[in-house]
Amino acid sequence: MSIPADPLAERLEKCYAAAVHDVLRSMGHERCVLPPEIRPLDPTKKLAGEIWTFSGYVDQTRDAHETLVAWTGVLSKAPPGKVLVCQPNTYAIALMGELSAETLKFKGVRGYVVDGRCRDTEFILEQGFRVFCNLNTPADIVARWMPEQTENKVRSAILGGMDPQEAYLKFGKF
Repeated sequence: MSIPADPLAERLEKCYAAAVHDVLRSMGHERCVLPPEIRPLDPTKKLAGEIWTFSGYVDQTRDAHETLVAWTGVLSKAPPGKVLVCQPNTYAIALMGELSAETLKFKGVRGYVVDGRCRDTEFILEQGFRVFCNLNTPADIVARWMPEQTENKVRSAILGGMDPQEAYLKFGKF
C-alpha cells in the first residue's frame, strides 16, 4: 500500500526545517521541535504529517504471547497516512524493529517517532521507512513491554457520555 496523499505534509517535507521552526515560533508555538536526542535513522529524510500517538510501559510479568498480541494490536490499528509517535516510558528496550517498520510501511504509515530505542537499523534503512529515535539497542519488547490502552478508554468513555472529570478520576489519564 502506498502512503495516502497529504498535500500539507508533502509540502512541509520539502521545506527547510529551520524556516518551518521560525514560522511556527513567530506564531507563538514555542515547543514545536523534537528533543535534540531524537534523531532520524537516515539524516537525509524528513517527516511531517498528522500524528497518531500511543504509549506503554515495562511489564515483565507478561509472557511473550501477551506482549506480542498487544504490540501487533498497535500495528493493526495504525492508520495509513499518519506519523506514529510512541512514548515507551523506557530506554531499556527497542520500540521499533525491522518487521514492525516493514508492516507500518506496507500499511501506508508515513513514519515513526519514538522517545526511545530502535533495533535492526540497517534493515530499516534498506526499507526506506522513516524512523526517528534516540539510540539503538538489540533488546526487544518480547515479554517486557505493553502498550497502554487507557487513553482510548478515556476517549470512549467521554464519547459514550461520561463526564470528562469522572473519566479522568476513573482511568487516571486525560
